[in-house]
Amino acid sequence: MRHAGIFGLLLLGACEAPPAGAPTPDPAEHRVFRAEVDCAGCHPRQVDEFAVATMRYGAFSPTFQAMEVALAEVFDAPFAGDRLGDARNFCGRCHAPLADARGVVADGTLLRPRLSHPTDSAVSCDFCHRVTGPDFEASTLGDGIGNLALAFAPGVLRVGPVNGAISNGFHTSADGDGAFLRSSAFCGACHDVRPPLLDVTRPEFGPGGAPFARSEDLFSEWQASPYADADHLQNPLRGMPGVAGIHGPEAAPRGEEITCQDCHMSRYPQVGFAAEVPAADFAGVPAEDLPRKADKLYRADRVAEAEGAPVRRVSTHALPGASSPMVPFPLRPELSAEAALASPPLAWFDAAPGDPVLAEDRALAEAVSRVGDAAACEGALDTGGLPACSRQRRVALLQAAVTLSADEVPAQVGAGGVLDIPLWVENVGAGHNVPAGFSQERETWVELSVIDEGAPCTADTDCADWLEARRFFEDPRTSCLPLRADGRPDPLYDPALPDSVDRRFRADRSGQCDPEARRCVIYRSGHLVDEDGDGRTADEDLRHRRVQTDPTRLREACVAPGPDADLRPAGVLQGLVWFHNGFQRVALDAEGAPVPEPQAERWLAPTAVPYAPGPDSPPVWAQDPAERRSLFATQRALYERVRYLGAETMDPDTGVTHRFGPEVPNLMQANRFFNGNALRPFEPRQARYQVTLPEAVVGPVAVRARVRFRFFSPRTLRTLAAREAQRDPTAPLVHEALIDQGLDVVDLAAVRAEVEVLRD
Repeated sequence: MRHAGIFGLLLLGACEAPPAGAPTPDPAEHRVFRAEVDCAGCHPRQVDEFAVATMRYGAFSPTFQAMEVALAEVFDAPFAGDRLGDARNFCGRCHAPLADARGVVADGTLLRPRLSHPTDSAVSCDFCHRVTGPDFEASTLGDGIGNLALAFAPGVLRVGPVNGAISNGFHTSADGDGAFLRSSAFCGACHDVRPPLLDVTRPEFGPGGAPFARSEDLFSEWQASPYADADHLQNPLRGMPGVAGIHGPEAAPRGEEITCQDCHMSRYPQVGFAAEVPAADFAGVPAEDLPRKADKLYRADRVAEAEGAPVRRVSTHALPGASSPMVPFPLRPELSAEAALASPPLAWFDAAPGDPVLAEDRALAEAVSRVGDAAACEGALDTGGLPACSRQRRVALLQAAVTLSADEVPAQVGAGGVLDIPLWVENVGAGHNVPAGFSQERETWVELSVIDEGAPCTADTDCADWLEARRFFEDPRTSCLPLRADGRPDPLYDPALPDSVDRRFRADRSGQCDPEARRCVIYRSGHLVDEDGDGRTADEDLRHRRVQTDPTRLREACVAPGPDADLRPAGVLQGLVWFHNGFQRVALDAEGAPVPEPQAERWLAPTAVPYAPGPDSPPVWAQDPAERRSLFATQRALYERVRYLGAETMDPDTGVTHRFGPEVPNLMQANRFFNGNALRPFEPRQARYQVTLPEAVVGPVAVRARVRFRFFSPRTLRTLAAREAQRDPTAPLVHEALIDQGLDVVDLAAVRAEVEVLRD
């Protein structure tokens, strides 16, 4: 048995089932949520795994704390404070639910200094395993979804996902009552976020008949997906084998519900939906405990390290997802984010009194720490054969979600002609949209480079003939001068600097000598530019917009097209392809209804080609890609963003009227919470470009494309950093060092095509 520390050793006796007449658990010890260290004696594997779960980080997250305080200061504490109604402690309920249960109220000041209890680190073992079902009255629609709408078991009872649960001297166990913990609805209590704000375009209505906002739609997206419907033609388990020797072939033609847990608490994606899993993997597990084919995604092990504990299907508790902590996993609340970055990695894992850290978790803690040695993670596996480090788990999950195809790019093109580049992007491995969660801040985009491999270069001046013509809206004299979030002028747009326009084009789009290939760039989109010269691009904004940000009021004072602006609405197939949702402020007519742009109408009513499969047809996602694109082509197949007219808004402080664009920087300005641009499951989307080749092109031409993902926008983080510098310059929660070290970009998929250049 692994060493569990002094606290765990005191509890080891509780792992064995109590003999007849033994004392029963004391209800007085369970009046409050217990710390994870109290679970470590019997469940060290689960505590080990959960020690690095991002879910434990929510209460201490510097981004969450800085954003909540900023909203409270600018908008009079809309979601904080001991007020009545839906707004009370709104964010803290899910980010710090145990602190909320103890009466620690988010009052518009920093929550972190008041998180002193051992259970305060966001979600805990005891929090989840006391849940008995939904609390319908606590949810906006009475459906038990959102707003932490959960009911809890009192006293000594604990609930798990297994049948035949064993009670012991520490707690009693619910037997056969854990179906809710296995359901997606359990996750939906926090992962549909429905703030008490208005959305003028929502068909659903909340209390009082008002349309309500949704700033996170994860559960609702899953509920509408093929993953939630066993009979859906695109259900990933339709036609897939189960555990060999346990699930018979008669079960294969039908799919089955695939829950959040089936992807985030299993061996997926290391074990996929189509994997052949031998029965030996589940030796000792009764067949009646494996009723679903999705059980093959899990593994067999003992739930508790106790004498005679049975072998069952077990879940992993590292819970990888889209987000990644901006600082090492914080178990010491007295450390600020800045102090954490300046400390050795293990400083956050040193066991202070009550810290639920197991002794041998320290080596793993150093490996998964964001400032630890990344090489320590390469090839490192845990006891279940999965990647030992949280970053590797997260990257594997993200990369299983999206595919990118360039198989329709032509093999030949004439010199000086137009190269047509149709790229197909598809969400094939996520049971919700991509991006999902807080999707208004998440970024998923296509990076495209078209390079003349026959034109060697050593400097940008060698590629001057490849420089594109300027566009009218890219002249900084015709619009606003963008500022960085810290208030400094954007160096690529400052008209006072000589040759700023030429430098901007060369850095952003074309006429550049690619530093890696040492070849001339003909066209580039979605490319990140190292503006601050720190050698990193993950912390740089995309170049599709020019923005002036006012951190004092959390507003974008000026928004104009940038050099990589999407030109598709103007009929030009160039510019950023960005599968990003947003907070929007839409224009309203006299009746208060939204006024859409004309091209949005065909987006809002997509049509699908009917598909009638035979009884032995493979699932749609397993078919030939070209056939799948044809079968399920919709009017949404071509990338084209849904856009609405902006509304004129008067600044309450100055009385000045601003005309905001369709997107606004925070939810308090929005009257529409747009979630329609992301990649839906199994809906192929075409990102199409047309690039005119220079007459001097040598060839062959290389087309390189990637789908990239970032879980937070650098501009938003720098806006928070600017506010934090004013609030507490000695210990800001968000600052440039945190952004530089904590923000990363994950490449979800990559392709390369070579095009021959023909000459007369």
